[in-house]
Amino acid sequence: MDVYISVGLEGVAGVVERAQVDDASGGRPYRRACGLMTGEANAAVGGAITAGAQRIIVNDAHGRMNNLDLETLDPRVECSVGYPKPFGSMAGITSRFGACCLIGYHAGAGSAPAILDHTLSRRMFRAVRLNGVRQTETTLNAGLAGHHGVPVVMVSGDEATCAEAIAVLGPKVQTVATKAAFGSGAAYCLHPSVARERIENAVHEGMSRAIGGDVEPYRVPAPYLLECDTTTTLAADYASTIPGVERTAGRTLRFAADDYTSVFRALLTMSMLGELVR
Repeated sequence: MDVYISVGLEGVAGVVERAQVDDASGGRPYRRACGLMTGEANAAVGGAITAGAQRIIVNDAHGRMNNLDLETLDPRVECSVGYPKPFGSMAGITSRFGACCLIGYHAGAGSAPAILDHTLSRRMFRAVRLNGVRQTETTLNAGLAGHHGVPVVMVSGDEATCAEAIAVLGPKVQTVATKAAFGSGAAYCLHPSVARERIENAVHEGMSRAIGGDVEPYRVPAPYLLECDTTTTLAADYASTIPGVERTAGRTLRFAADDYTSVFRALLTMSMLGELVR
């Protein structure tokens, strides 16, 4: 079985503040966080391999997507790095994968208590809804995996992230809560070694369930109506230039499609345009 692992940074044990996830700064807190991120990626890889994975793709899913320390990353994997890339944090996901794991993920915009909560872009989105249902990066990415028939078998992040994953993906998805947030910038955290051990075990269990056919892909039925509330009217000005995007209010955008990949690409385009807003 081929396994796809998407790795974020905000949900990693020990990561709690903005300086640790600021990949533009390259500062010491960020560099240390990258080491923690790579350690959790390796734990997920270990669990996948002991469960029988044959080929593993690790996708760097944070910021400019060049955060993983490739010298210390498990050499048995292939790694996707760099920005921009098609489908962003899910670049390369196809139907050839038998399972997907989301490591180091964060809760959606407006979740509380939750570490560094946002959905795709802090600068762009206050809220994202699909067919009237609030979305997080976990649910959006699980939907894309499900579009390709790939089940998400494991999610790690803070307690809010895990609760959001279970609420949508169901009780069979394996989760590891790496920390319990006080607010957006402080938390009780597991020791990194404990978090890695739990991640490795959870990935192994999730993979075993996927091999046994006990986990179903998460599929969102068509047609799709994407609604996005932006942080500012200027952000909406930028995103409303995208063909097919309708502006229904000063800070609300709408996009309709029959294909999930079209919705996902439209959302990524809005997010990237939002990053240009100053």
